Amino acid sequence: MTVLTARAGQKPRAAFYISFFKKACLALLCGALALSSLPASAVTGAIDSIAQVESDAWLVMDAATGQLLASKNPDKQKYPASITKILTLALVLEHGSLDDSITVSADAVRVGATSHIALQPDEVISVRDAAMATLLASANDAANCLAEYISGSNEAFAALMNEKLAQLGCTGTHFVNPSGLPDANHYTTARDMAKITAWALTVPGFRELFGETFYTMPATNKQPENRSWGTQNAMIVTSAFTAEGAWGGKLGWTEEARHTMVTTLTREGRDLILVTMDSQHKYQKYRDGLCILENCFEKLQPLVLDTGLTGPAAVPMYSGEVLLGTVPYEPGGLCVWVPAGAQAQLRFDWQLPDRLAVGDTTPAALKISLPAAAGLQAQTELTLAVPQGDLTEVQTAWRALQAETDGTLAWQQSEDNASAARRWRTAGWIFGIPAGLVALAFCIRWTNRIRYNLRRYGSLFRPKRSAARRAAKPAGSGIHMVIRDARPSCDDARRRQALRDTSRGRQEPPFNRR
Repeated sequence: MTVLTARAGQKPRAAFYISFFKKACLALLCGALALSSLPASAVTGAIDSIAQVESDAWLVMDAATGQLLASKNPDKQKYPASITKILTLALVLEHGSLDDSITVSADAVRVGATSHIALQPDEVISVRDAAMATLLASANDAANCLAEYISGSNEAFAALMNEKLAQLGCTGTHFVNPSGLPDANHYTTARDMAKITAWALTVPGFRELFGETFYTMPATNKQPENRSWGTQNAMIVTSAFTAEGAWGGKLGWTEEARHTMVTTLTREGRDLILVTMDSQHKYQKYRDGLCILENCFEKLQPLVLDTGLTGPAAVPMYSGEVLLGTVPYEPGGLCVWVPAGAQAQLRFDWQLPDRLAVGDTTPAALKISLPAAAGLQAQTELTLAVPQGDLTEVQTAWRALQAETDGTLAWQQSEDNASAARRWRTAGWIFGIPAGLVALAFCIRWTNRIRYNLRRYGSLFRPKRSAARRAAKPAGSGIHMVIRDARPSCDDARRRQALRDTSRGRQEPPFNRR
């Protein structure tokens, strides 16, 4: 048996460890009690003033109207990092199906020392697996697989991305890859990222995908075990940085871009988009986001528009030159964020077409001047597209007119009419110009022929040959006889030359006669 002994004046080794453990537990308990007595802001590092936000570019946007509730450097170009994948996922849902299968290529897995899920060449996965890995694990190999699934290569997919960016009016953005890896030609702005996210929310299936917080990928032909991932966005799960109403988001990080974040949330029945870019460290983007949202909701409130606020607006609709009635424009359901108590300071300016044709669904533009909110750098002018209101009056008049014309007229959408008109104009230019040139050449040809016939024959058309002349024509002479007969004889040529010489005073020998 081993017996612990101690030198004089020293405690046994076991007693020393026990005493140290007790002191450590006591210190931890005291620290926990001290932290519990602090306010939440001291624990999370939250900031009270929007002026203390450290992210270099950020904004909050209403997804439905595009109104900026608050912003800083919204148009400053930045590297986006992995928030690029928002556009990648939206394009996959727009052009593909989550139930399809993908065979991983050797090119797709070449992502270097970046985030990935260890996909292998010839591994068969579903589009859903790749999409969830792209969203939750920010896997660049999965993003490459999605790009190849849609367009065949990263380069072709980047062209598709830039085409969509042009359609969305994202003039400050250019992408060269589906994952957001740093490149001098891969950049965006906070405003453009909000526009991209707002469009993505309208793509069928994106909202459900973007709100996922956990996913398990089943085993594949190359990987016998399941792979699971959870969201890393602390604002949409229970944490010290949880934001009220937040339900979806995507994070990004590279050394060049630093920390970036896009978070979607619903407050006051409105979908909002929070974007922060170029944050210094991991938790700063959360603290900045919470401060921005808190200040927005403290200083702004949603205001639903109606005709009582904006004033009435109507445009006459015609069928040809027959007035059917007036089409009202009603902003019901549209919403703007205004400072509390500043409703009287709103200014509205309707921009209406002069008249509408039957079936024309052109919306009206409503320009709104908004009062400034202190410290938010909020948008002060906003233009909304207002749809048409009740069409009962004009449709009743149209049915009456249709009855008078025995139903030969039809109510058609102006977009279809305009599209058909464009097609007819295009066809007219394509076929009309060559046909006009052929007709011009034909007219010139026959004009010259008629002038020749008038000089030679005294009539519009060449007279027919008599039967006797046709019978006397040598066989086989053909066109050569016609040409020979049309040429002047040698004697005629000599006589003309002699006349010219005589007029000049020259004496010529007499004509040779046969």
